[in-house]
Amino acid sequence: MGTLQRRTITLNDTIDLRAGIPALAQQWRAGAWCDAEFAAIYFLYYQIARHGARFASRTARAAAKPRADLILNTLLNTPQPSAALIDFFSHHHFLQIIPNVNHAFVAWLQGRWRIQLLEHIPTPLEVLHLQTQGIRPATVVCSYPRLLQPVLTKRDGLHFLAHDLEHAYKFFHDPVTHLMQRQFFQALYDMANAGDFCNYLSDARFGEKFDYLISDMNTHVAHGVHFLRAILIESALRAQGKAMSEQVPPHAQQEVLGLLKKITQTCGIQWEQVMPDGAFIRETANSAA
Repeated sequence: MGTLQRRTITLNDTIDLRAGIPALAQQWRAGAWCDAEFAAIYFLYYQIARHGARFASRTARAAAKPRADLILNTLLNTPQPSAALIDFFSHHHFLQIIPNVNHAFVAWLQGRWRIQLLEHIPTPLEVLHLQTQGIRPATVVCSYPRLLQPVLTKRDGLHFLAHDLEHAYKFFHDPVTHLMQRQFFQALYDMANAGDFCNYLSDARFGEKFDYLISDMNTHVAHGVHFLRAILIESALRAQGKAMSEQVPPHAQQEVLGLLKKITQTCGIQWEQVMPDGAFIRETANSAA
């Protein structure tokens, strides 16, 4: 591990994101903290800078009241602060942050979940490949003022990191659905590499929704298959110049059914879960909205 640059923060200090986050990132790159520790420190530092004394609240009266100066002094001046971080994330809520983020941080810090810290936004295919390996990415935006600006659909770097950890929770928290998701993503990865979706990926609207499916949709596999079915049907209808309410032509039905069966066979999903009545069910544009 690298050497910490020790500092003291007082209760009246203003937390400076302009200098603070880049300086913390420099220490992390030099080996002061592991990835999970730095991500948690980044989150806390940004959360305190954004909300001040309101940054967190206790989960129970027995827990210590959160004080920004105390927690930052502890973290920034303690080598390998994982234990302190685990304790803090286990006993506090964070303003405007859902509890799943806390759970993800704790599991990451304990080494139970494989989360890969990045400084860039991965492409959807990069995310898909990581998921086939049982990994979810988490991105920290460390440059100023970029960290204050929107990151994709999220308001800033803080909320983008929180969003990544929400997805990590959905990917890891249940061992059964985790395994099924990995099988589903592996099937999609293999089929994409084999060119099975080439005819559909020339449709920009399909491509956008397919990117969402492979990188930003951590749910039960049956829901993923339903979503894939819907966007395949929509694309087939657009290719024929048909309205979303019209019947899919027979040849397109067979092509879509073939892709869906290939996916379900690989994932171990019962066909009846996708087609309960054995029929080819029409989907409207709203199905994949």
